Amino acid sequence: MDRKSVLLEGTREGLRFLGELLIAQADVAQDCGFQIEPGGPGARLFSPDSDRGIYIHRVPCDHERD
Repeated sequence: MDRKSVLLEGTREGLRFLGELLIAQADVAQDCGFQIEPGGPGARLFSPDSDRGIYIHRVPCDHERD
């Protein structure tokens, strides 16, 4: 694997979940951002040795940044 790549690895069900999560964020989410992480919301979706979460942000942003 190229060092400039990001590896998305999971079971068939896990990859399907990620795909559906991305589609939901694009089409129906009320907020422009969504996050799941091993130490917080969505923790059960990660393996015990996971140390990184996922933040999905749809642009353009629904909120003005200061």
